[in-house]
Amino acid sequence: MIKIKCLLILSIMMGFAAGCGSRDEPAKSPEMLYTEIAQTAYAQLTLQATGQVFATPTFTFIPPYTNTPPLFTNTPFQTGVPTSIPPGGGPNISACDSIELVDDITIPDGTEMPPGTAFTKIWRVKNSGTCTWNSQYQLIYYFGEAMGAAATHQLTTETVAPGETLDISIDMVAPVQEGHYFSYWILRNDKGENFGIGLIADPIYVEINMVVSTVTETATPTSTQISIVETATFTPTATATETPTETPTATPLTPAP
Repeated sequence: MIKIKCLLILSIMMGFAAGCGSRDEPAKSPEMLYTEIAQTAYAQLTLQATGQVFATPTFTFIPPYTNTPPLFTNTPFQTGVPTSIPPGGGPNISACDSIELVDDITIPDGTEMPPGTAFTKIWRVKNSGTCTWNSQYQLIYYFGEAMGAAATHQLTTETVAPGETLDISIDMVAPVQEGHYFSYWILRNDKGENFGIGLIADPIYVEINMVVSTVTETATPTSTQISIVETATFTPTATATETPTETPTATPLTPAP
């Protein structure tokens, strides 16, 4: 039954195709049409019997390639700027004041000392800015360990012109606990603006190591040596001295006259 239906459908399709074809194409004989229909039907039945199925092609849409480079932001990297404002610090930095650290006159970085030691820290700095320092300039505690020092010190009693040097000294006391300590200090001008080393106002600092010294007493045995000195005693020996013995001589008697 299925075979008959397929033959009828193919016959109708072939007839429609023959009617729509070009007038110049020669007409096919009924035998030729029947042969083509039979071959087509046989091919369809063969594919159904063998279970072969034609795969339906799939198409994947690929978007056009765009050669657009990513965008980058040119953010400068800053160093030496504290993430938070220290106790003695502030946002205002002087535009004309700066210093150059010349030398640590006392207490070089990493100095070791016993806990609780009193000392005087002296920095020698140079006025590397364009403003002259006066008696209103101050040394301010910035952050770290204050080490018993006052939070504010007068920087100078006179004036320090650009290019001149100044010795800054403060009295401090080392912590009583063993450890590694830093104390940071910054300068402030007569307008309340902070300044330090370079344009970013790096502070000056003290760096010390607290070391507990251990004294070990070692007993040293003392040996007492007794020296026995033998003293030789010499006894004089008497030497016999021969004394000549006088021999009496007999004198002959002379007769008296």
